[in-house]
Amino acid sequence: MLDFKWAYGDGRIFEWRGKDLEALLLGHFPRKIAVHDEELLSIVPAIRDFLSFLKDGGVLGGDPLPELVGALDQLLPEFAAMMHDASNFGWPRVSSRP
Repeated sequence: MLDFKWAYGDGRIFEWRGKDLEALLLGHFPRKIAVHDEELLSIVPAIRDFLSFLKDGGVLGGDPLPELVGALDQLLPEFAAMMHDASNFGWPRVSSRP
């Protein structure tokens, strides 16, 4: 998560918004991260735990934790589907021009 936020996001590694979680789960993970099905189910709970850890440490910025948890819950079904769809793997496809 921190690498994603630093390298591909805004660089503010302790500031998380729903849009950041969407970009991470629906963009970054399907393109760049390969996991086995049994590990797939642990990703969203691990993200939830990490965000709670940041809040408990007093460094979580951005959206409030309950909103971030709600966003994770909403993203979970689409995340799982995208991680199983091979057309999402690798670099985004660019349509060819005629």
